[in-house]
Amino acid sequence: MKQLLTLIFMFISLNTNAQFFKKIFKHSTVYTSGNITMPLIEDRKEFFVTQEGEVKDITIEPKFDYKYSIGWRKLARFDYENRQNQFYDGSEKPVTLSAGVGNVDNWEWLFNYDWARRMGHEFNNQRYFLRYLGPWYIIKGEMREEGAINFNYTAADARLRLPIGGKFNLSLGGIYRTSDKVFGLNPIEDYLRPEDVNWWDLAYDYEYNDHGYWIDGDDSKSYDWYWTDADGNRVADTDLDFRKHVYKNIVNDYNQEIFNEIGSMAYLSMIAGYDFYHYTDNFWFHNYLSIMPLHKQIKGDENFGYSTFYAMENDDKKHWLDYQAGLVVGLKIKRWFGIFAEGEYSKLWDKDIYNAKVGFNVNFR
Repeated sequence: MKQLLTLIFMFISLNTNAQFFKKIFKHSTVYTSGNITMPLIEDRKEFFVTQEGEVKDITIEPKFDYKYSIGWRKLARFDYENRQNQFYDGSEKPVTLSAGVGNVDNWEWLFNYDWARRMGHEFNNQRYFLRYLGPWYIIKGEMREEGAINFNYTAADARLRLPIGGKFNLSLGGIYRTSDKVFGLNPIEDYLRPEDVNWWDLAYDYEYNDHGYWIDGDDSKSYDWYWTDADGNRVADTDLDFRKHVYKNIVNDYNQEIFNEIGSMAYLSMIAGYDFYHYTDNFWFHNYLSIMPLHKQIKGDENFGYSTFYAMENDDKKHWLDYQAGLVVGLKIKRWFGIFAEGEYSKLWDKDIYNAKVGFNVNFR
């Protein structure tokens, strides 16, 4: 009897879990993809001539570009959005990720991770998006990293929602955002400001060493330095060569170390928005806007927060306006002819992110 009850309990538990996971996974897609493309190759060689007259081929042979993606998505497309491919590959940019209100009331999500290399630069992209659209409220969380442009963004917001007439939505609430950017600071300038500090002191700090030598000319002599790294490898034949090709990387590393010491910032902002969506087979209009006019820094050093930086640039004003706006318009004038326009513009602190496209289609039948 005890074994029978155990089996019955296990069956009920498995069936309940199966129903739960079936409900979660229904209409969602798990995907992986990978692609490689030929690199951009310039039809020109680069050479460097050392002080000893040795010619070195320093042409950088680019490696192939690639992108590998893995993800899980459950996003409702708007009626005007056609599925671009038979299979999802992670390159899709659905409008619902930016609009305040999606096309269905319920949970929507996107979890995507990319490994990529473009023009020799390796980076990762991440985007995690989760939203619940209720009849009178909206809850959303998002984490986004764009490695190609060094953009990191985390946000969570909760808003009250007021639907009007089935096409128009107003929303009002608060949003928590983080930023790992330090505003109004260039650490290398502060490092070099004291009169007793020289630019090469920073190179010494990173275990580079210079070695002086004479250059004999026809009528005179001049003096220069060649540089070696911590392992004794010769990395530059002159000061100029070192500053142009090596020192810039040292500066970037130093700046990033200072930024990491300062740490990330977090802000709590008021957010208000509207969404208007109209669709017919021959005409659609989708417009959305979210604005963030009031802010309070709740984490990080306020000396490097955006409010301090903005006040210095704008007559001691403490509040700024961040926003995200989008517009999608399509018109089928005839069965064989149509025009469209799409665009999005976001301002987050001092970073502007935008894209737009416009065109027409002629369908020959």
